[in-house]
Amino acid sequence: MELKIFTTSGYWMIVPVSQLLFFHRTEGITYLHLLNGEQHRIQVSLKAVEAQLNSPYFFRCHASYLVAMNHITQIDKINGYVLILKGNVSVPVATCQRALLLARLKVLYPGP
Repeated sequence: MELKIFTTSGYWMIVPVSQLLFFHRTEGITYLHLLNGEQHRIQVSLKAVEAQLNSPYFFRCHASYLVAMNHITQIDKINGYVLILKGNVSVPVATCQRALLLARLKVLYPGP
């Protein structure tokens, strides 16, 4: 089981990568969201998180969001490309990232 360490304001969190749902950044603060619904404020930028994870299974779908692709359950194209993640969590996809998202999904999960 692969583990990652994230620094919060008072401690280090050791998290199995399989439990990472998504990260988002708002007003200069980065939040880590786990499959169990927990949310944690971490002290690192999304760019640094991307570098730490260094995996094709994590995708920067928007300037403010980094998602675990293995937890995408649907892509809502009707409402302007929104990813639906496990737990019915909605995450926007930037217009400039749509083609790259679809290409990445095809590589990671080739169809018949």
